[in-house]
Amino acid sequence: MTVAGRVRLATDFWFRRAGPIGLLLAITLLLGLAGQSVARPLFILGSVVVMWDLLKFGASAHYSASLVSFCLAPCLRRIVDVSAGYDPSGIMISGPLLGLLVVAPRLLARCSDGRRLDQALWPFMIAGSCVLYATLLTMAGGNITQAASGALKWIAPIVYGAWLYGEAGQEPGLIRAASH
Repeated sequence: MTVAGRVRLATDFWFRRAGPIGLLLAITLLLGLAGQSVARPLFILGSVVVMWDLLKFGASAHYSASLVSFCLAPCLRRIVDVSAGYDPSGIMISGPLLGLLVVAPRLLARCSDGRRLDQALWPFMIAGSCVLYATLLTMAGGNITQAASGALKWIAPIVYGAWLYGEAGQEPGLIRAASH
């Protein structure tokens, strides 16, 4: 590979793949340090938009960005809380979780394409059923907010795990991204 090819490859990676998540984190950090509470909804919306955009680069790019987002979201939350006032709901943590759920339409399309369902997806479906049951019980107890929060925290990783399982056989770079 020529030097120009390597530069183009590095530029593609940093500006198209790593750039959006880095920019989102930097903007959230700057707004948080400035004491602007708008950093919270911006981070949530930005997480969804960036993760949706990264789907076009494949599962490995999406997986890498989700790890970065999950690792830095608690730190960003604390920075925004210190500067803009404490938020007991911890709503900023929902940004990376909603970013994981952008794969749900693709997973649903894979499950409903008329082919027989892969046997390895059954544990994901059973776990999802348990989350649904717990959510319904919590809602029956009158705790709607807690039910929604709990459902998001539990169902997003299950949906994402099922999607990653299906993508692992189709994208060899995913295994490499997960191991680094």
